[in-house]
Amino acid sequence: MLQATEKFSEVRVSARRIDQFLQLDMLLNKQEKVKNNNEDDAIIMEDAAFSWKDNPSLFSLNLKIRRDDLIGVNGAIGAGKSTLLAAILSEINLISEQLRLYVNSISYASQSAWTFAGTIRANILLGKPRDEERYKHVIKTCCLDIDLQNFGEVGDRLIFGDKGVNLSGGQKARISLARALYADADLYLLDDPLAVVDSKVTKSIFDQCIGFRSLLCGKTRILVTH
Repeated sequence: MLQATEKFSEVRVSARRIDQFLQLDMLLNKQEKVKNNNEDDAIIMEDAAFSWKDNPSLFSLNLKIRRDDLIGVNGAIGAGKSTLLAAILSEINLISEQLRLYVNSISYASQSAWTFAGTIRANILLGKPRDEERYKHVIKTCCLDIDLQNFGEVGDRLIFGDKGVNLSGGQKARISLARALYADADLYLLDDPLAVVDSKVTKSIFDQCIGFRSLLCGKTRILVTH
């Protein structure tokens, strides 16, 4: 009975949040999404300004990012790094001039790892068909192969979450990143996804997943770091 009461309270809170979201005004952006007819550029901003509410959060932005660029965004907490990624994702109002995207697909990995109760495999695939070669490559480059070996025969069919085992923050972060990499997009927005991973593993993942001779070599990558 106590568990049922607790779950009911959680459902009420979730329903309230969904209702608040549905009541929000539609974002009116000037973002222009262009089909892949530009062979060189992925993103162009021209004197762009962005705002969550009335006052600009970012302004006077001028940048051009090419298709195979690896861009690092560094700065103090609250400097607007995550806001820049939100702007590219159309999650924030573009209030002046233009943002042009020459990409067909975007994959995003957040700073706070997002996982759901289920198997590791389901969390990575997220409903997409399983390409065995790419799947194994992603597992290896995200340094999840050793974890899966330690889980024994169950491997990536291990269930975690509400009624499963508890995974560490670093393991969840790598699973979340693996999902973003498996998506095989044109543009990857990586919002400090390895913040809770130890430095040795982080370097290995950067070299294998994000760097110049990595899984994402040839893709457009924007990596936020602190």
